[in-house]
Amino acid sequence: MKDFVQHFEKLDADRQKAAHSERLVNTFRASGQFHVADVVWCGDNNTIVSSGGGDTSVLLWDVQRGEMLRTLGRAAGSRAIACGGNGRFVASGNSNNEPDNDVRVWDASNSWAASNIAGPFPPLDGRSNSFVKFLIFNQDSTRLYAHFMNRKSEHHLVLYEVPSWKVISDFALTGQLNTQPTLSPKGQIYAYGLGSRDISVADVLSGVEKVRFRSEELRPSVLAFGHDERTIFVGGQRLYNGPHLGMAEQVVEQHSLPDGKLLRSIKTGHLEELSAIKLSPDSAFLITASGDKTIELRNAESGALITTQGDKENEIYSVDIRPDGRQFASASGGAVNIWALK
Repeated sequence: MKDFVQHFEKLDADRQKAAHSERLVNTFRASGQFHVADVVWCGDNNTIVSSGGGDTSVLLWDVQRGEMLRTLGRAAGSRAIACGGNGRFVASGNSNNEPDNDVRVWDASNSWAASNIAGPFPPLDGRSNSFVKFLIFNQDSTRLYAHFMNRKSEHHLVLYEVPSWKVISDFALTGQLNTQPTLSPKGQIYAYGLGSRDISVADVLSGVEKVRFRSEELRPSVLAFGHDERTIFVGGQRLYNGPHLGMAEQVVEQHSLPDGKLLRSIKTGHLEELSAIKLSPDSAFLITASGDKTIELRNAESGALITTQGDKENEIYSVDIRPDGRQFASASGGAVNIWALK
């Protein structure tokens, strides 16, 4: 066991030494004990990043001026935050225990007034029975997609009309969620991991499962669709029987759709579980992030590593790419980092 720990510590030290921050454009830090859990770009103007964290605040940042714009309020300290309507709406899972406050949406066009949206599960003991696992607006911000889980670990995907917040569709998801879910670029199909290795891809309006496939070697943790929606990237851990038994490789698999056939496997240099995977808008770059404080930028077509970026201080919890593909943001402990992509 001692040899294993020493081996991992050496690998980690070498990894941190090799990682650099030459593409780092700016770092935003909140005052106090704010802990960033998620980050998203807001709107086509590419000037505002919204971040939500463990102290349950939702913050807005102005990227061009490099400063925080406002604190919107208290919401869930989970990785459930979304921004749409060219920055008009910000949505988050709500931390309040009131039964009708499962999602909170702020409206910039109405002095950031907040609306509370009920989820699919009836309240228990006078409190909300829903936990929001995933939120996203579609590309034209006509719909808000919300993935809910209740205390019995039952899952629902609910589609809301924007800005009336009426329910368009509500259907149950099968199995136990074991990945960060993902929505296809066109907003028509939804993918999530269930069980230990299976991936389910479902139609978002009907809930009908289009395909279910298994990663034979990985324990998946993150997913991302190709922009043509013909492939899906699955990131996860693969155990191997090397000299240090129990060490895990962090791997990205690419599967074809609709059949789920494995097309290729890319071994990353990450030492800890993948926390994010993103494909750039032009499909040129593949970005992975990990709890080992590093981000890898790869050529999406060849899988070749371009650069390894390092935060040096904090784990990377999430990544989001600027809509024009010039920059990306990462959530790292108490900070939001902005990185150059091109």
